[in-house]
Amino acid sequence: MNDLRTRVCDLAQKRVPPRQIASILNVNVDKVYSTIRVLRTAGVDIPSFNPPPRPISPNELARDLIEAALLRKVSSDG
Repeated sequence: MNDLRTRVCDLAQKRVPPRQIASILNVNVDKVYSTIRVLRTAGVDIPSFNPPPRPISPNELARDLIEAALLRKVSSDG
């Protein structure tokens, strides 16, 4: 691996976002994305940079359940 690939790989595996990697290495963000794509194609395990979904809070769950129950009630009273 060349130096840029090695450095991008090291940072990407630490879940540093591509834009931040580009800033750190002073390269174009497109170069970082293409390097990550090449690394993944070569079988290197680089995690996704998308944040995991936010867990639903108990209040949101209760609100959604109440809303669904009300909608069912309204549609059945039709």
